[in-house]
Amino acid sequence: MISRLQFKLLTVLLVLLIAGCATGPETGPDQETEADREAAAEQADSDPQPIREPVDPDVLFHIMAAERLGAQGEEALDHYLEAARLSEDPEVAEQVARMAMGMEEWERAVEAAHRWQELAPGSVTAAQVKASAWIRMGDSESAADALYEMIQASENPDRGWQMVAVLLGAAEDREFAEELMTELMDRADAKDDFSALWGQSVLAWRMDDIPLAIQRAERAAEVEADPELLIWIAQLHVSEENLEQALDYFNQVRAMDTGDIQADLAAVEILRQMNRDDEALEVIRSLPESTESLYTMGEFLADTGREDAAVRVWERLATLDPEQEDLHAFYTAQLAEQLGMKPEAIGWFSRIDAGQFRVRAALRKAWLLAEEDQVDQARAVLADLRVAESPDTMERSWLAEGQILQDAGKHDEAMSILSEALTTLSQSTMLLYSRALVAVALDDLSLAEQDLRRILQLDTDHAMALNALGYTLTDRTDRHREAYRLISRALELEPDHPAVLDSMGWVKYRLGKPEEAEPYLRQALAGDDNPEILAHLVEVLWTLDRHEEARRLLADSLKRHPNDRHLVDTRDRLGVFE
Repeated sequence: MISRLQFKLLTVLLVLLIAGCATGPETGPDQETEADREAAAEQADSDPQPIREPVDPDVLFHIMAAERLGAQGEEALDHYLEAARLSEDPEVAEQVARMAMGMEEWERAVEAAHRWQELAPGSVTAAQVKASAWIRMGDSESAADALYEMIQASENPDRGWQMVAVLLGAAEDREFAEELMTELMDRADAKDDFSALWGQSVLAWRMDDIPLAIQRAERAAEVEADPELLIWIAQLHVSEENLEQALDYFNQVRAMDTGDIQADLAAVEILRQMNRDDEALEVIRSLPESTESLYTMGEFLADTGREDAAVRVWERLATLDPEQEDLHAFYTAQLAEQLGMKPEAIGWFSRIDAGQFRVRAALRKAWLLAEEDQVDQARAVLADLRVAESPDTMERSWLAEGQILQDAGKHDEAMSILSEALTTLSQSTMLLYSRALVAVALDDLSLAEQDLRRILQLDTDHAMALNALGYTLTDRTDRHREAYRLISRALELEPDHPAVLDSMGWVKYRLGKPEEAEPYLRQALAGDDNPEILAHLVEVLWTLDRHEEARRLLADSLKRHPNDRHLVDTRDRLGVFE
């Protein structure tokens, strides 16, 4: 079978061969209109095209030879390279270079990219391919040559240096990448160059050295206080939880009055994290009325308990004449949902039938319909979402439908829809995990174990599958030692996850070690005030003869979760209040 890339190569060469051999009626100046001549001149000035020579039949021979070899291995790639050497079309060399990169044949990638540059002088992308291949081979001198060439060919210095950072960030050896960047800056005499310093910051960030990234970005800001750079520095400080410093940089951008309110909104979020709500509200009120500013104000008021005021803001938002209708509808729906105005939220989500918010809007609409006991309508929305959509969107819609059915107590229907989904997306670990949980609810432990073990075949370090299987074996079988091994591995992978800590506490209890179980359960509760974890801790305390403590904990838990089945079952089984 011919691959897409092979087909492209063959098409290019066959078109050229036909163009070189075909003959037709001659067209002279007297047959050409003035408009034709003007259009041709304009095209030549704006986008000059190289003249393509007829293709030698030998070129086609090498392409066909590679195709017969299945485009696999060095021999096939050598035929493609020979075709690139013989062809005068840069696109052929480009495709061969990309193929070699995909096959991790770095030396052949360099050769093809070099031929590409011969046919298309000044190609930045060809220089990028050469640089990337030399970096992968660890040849610092050749890589430096190619990177320098790439920078010189780039029309935008910022873009050139940032691409250098991206390419060097892919290097496995951090020291090699740092030395190469330093050498390149020396060669370009760019020690104090704004773009180069910013590129150094990006490289440090890609190398996970955030303090160094901040240092280099702040050095660049001393050269030029560019708004985008200042936002970059602020974001780096946020990642390090340096909120005061981040706020300072966002405020610097705000003072520049760029007309973009993103720095203002970021400042609001930081002030809220710092519990400086009055200052945050002052910033919000200073903003011009827009979809984003009204949404931010409404959300702020709702979060701080001023719901009546938030509703009034929502009403202003709903009547706003927006520039971006989909963005406006999405924010209006989200704020309505936050305010508990479900019918209004459903109506606004329904307005979004295209664009980047369409999938998220449909999913939220389905959840809200289900919460309004309109499960059939919710399912119809999700079914429509799966028509001619990407596998990712199909997966999300099936997961949502499965969960909606579980929440409605329709476990058999959830099992049916998830099984249908897995006939299409058989390798989806999320769908397998969801069906396993439904199988547990239906007491089909065999299917649950089958699905969870299938996940572990696909991903041996899937912590949640390890935990789910371990917990199921702990709670529903007497295979406690096997369960302990699974949960121990999950805990290695996720040492602070409340669900895994709860499982470890529960399996310790099942193994007859309640005194060892208690610390795990208390740590789990610290991360998640979950009634199931509370029920487990009550049972452990009761077993340890700390009955009064168990009674107090259970009474307090039932006040907060009066109808939870885990707490009610534990109370009835232990007879705690008898």
